[in-house]
Amino acid sequence: MSLQVLHLIDSGGLYGAERMLLGLVQEQLRQGMRPVILSTGEPGQEEKAVEAEARRLSLPLKITRMKPGLNRSATRELLGWIREVGFDIVHTHGFKFNILLAVYGGDRHGISWVSTVHGHVKPHIFRKIWLYERLDRWALRRADHVIFVREGMGQDLGLGKSVLTKSSTIENGLDFDEITFHAPMPTGVKTFLANHQHVICGVGRLSPEKGFDILIRALDQVRSTQPGCGVVILGTGRLKAELERVISAHGLEDHVLLAGYVSDVIPILASSSVVALPSLTEGLPITLLEAMYSETPIVATTVGGMPQVLEHGRLGILVPPNDPKALAKGILEIINTPSAAKNRTRLAVATVKDKFSAQAMGQKYAAVYHKCMGTASTS
Repeated sequence: MSLQVLHLIDSGGLYGAERMLLGLVQEQLRQGMRPVILSTGEPGQEEKAVEAEARRLSLPLKITRMKPGLNRSATRELLGWIREVGFDIVHTHGFKFNILLAVYGGDRHGISWVSTVHGHVKPHIFRKIWLYERLDRWALRRADHVIFVREGMGQDLGLGKSVLTKSSTIENGLDFDEITFHAPMPTGVKTFLANHQHVICGVGRLSPEKGFDILIRALDQVRSTQPGCGVVILGTGRLKAELERVISAHGLEDHVLLAGYVSDVIPILASSSVVALPSLTEGLPITLLEAMYSETPIVATTVGGMPQVLEHGRLGILVPPNDPKALAKGILEIINTPSAAKNRTRLAVATVKDKFSAQAMGQKYAAVYHKCMGTASTS
């Protein structure tokens, strides 16, 4: 019989983890599995971006809302529904459900629990997110299997032997059949592209670990020799007001566009001169793979899985994190040496097609599921 898999997520947007999940569920349907996405949020919350996208893709979806915190009654009710439906695998994406299952999930009765760790931040000590990350590390010890999206991630997080001995690395993958280069762009983005000779594109949540303030400061330096350059940042988040202050402080109001959420980023990536990933921490960002597939030159920081994916500089330029000067130098190298940049992009697109497909990702997850259940994989 085909596996029934329940994916649990409490999403804050439609970024790397959410897009990876949607691609994985599409691939699992092709494999003959019966996956369902359960998306939650706080009571009264409107439809989330990941929910809207799952509906658009006609993916099996269940939406629920629950009070925040250690909600015992809601978790017990969820576990009862899981057993009633007969799910074989519960697959969590994020700390919320990791913590709830670890605290209240002792009565799973044969349901295997797999957790994917998509990334992490470096929060200030004793902040709420710091506490959640500490609890998450404890909770992962209770999972049956833990997936990291890049090699060495578990060690970097300081996870102990009890987690590492039951872990695997499965890199994110792209569903190439679903990618289009012809989706319409927002009017503001089209105008911005037309008004600048070179556009550097960043994609991601507007949060400190993404380093977009560093990208804005780097643009100030880039424009001293390339005044036709601008930056467009695709994403939403709590750091928007702070980024606007940085833009104003450098007099870059006409040359930095905070475009907000954009559902189809590939056409914008492909129309840009450079894709910049100035992150302070990362797992394996979907944006990196999309930039490689779009054949756009890449400059990225030496964090997370990006150096390995970019083959330590062979497929894109690598710079240290939190260094606007180095980031500006990398951007200028791409702009000033277009033939070398083109050679890197040709290698990058071939590599992403060969190594980072959703099909390969789905097959690896299927093998983990079957291993947890003690059955042979037929994928």
